[in-house]
Amino acid sequence: MPQSLPVSSEEDYHLSRIEKDLFNKIKTIVPHSNLIFGDYTSVSPVIATGGRAIVQLKYTLEDEYWFVRNGLRRGNYDFVAVCKQIANLETFNERYCWGDSYIKTVVDENTNKGNPSVWTSIGVNRHIVVCLEES
Repeated sequence: MPQSLPVSSEEDYHLSRIEKDLFNKIKTIVPHSNLIFGDYTSVSPVIATGGRAIVQLKYTLEDEYWFVRNGLRRGNYDFVAVCKQIANLETFNERYCWGDSYIKTVVDENTNKGNPSVWTSIGVNRHIVVCLEES
């Protein structure tokens, strides 16, 4: 994961899950081993935007991380738009994990809520459940 994404804070970003690809490649080389994918999720980003967090969710999909972004968190930021983008995915399921349930409540209530710590927790929760399901 790059320390800062190579796009503006308003632009979404997709990043391949290369660690998962590497793990699957190793399994083909050593097919009869008891390897387990031990992805431990991610750490909170270092804020490199002058002390302002970016309104974003790092959303784990099968083959990529999708950073859904909506600019810097200041004034009238719009976290609802971030959640709506995710909730509009064909595969979105509010019952999949706590993170997806939280996203759905933001959409249903049409209210910005949470803070960068909560938003990171949503992404980490989703990521852990995806990795558990893949094992």
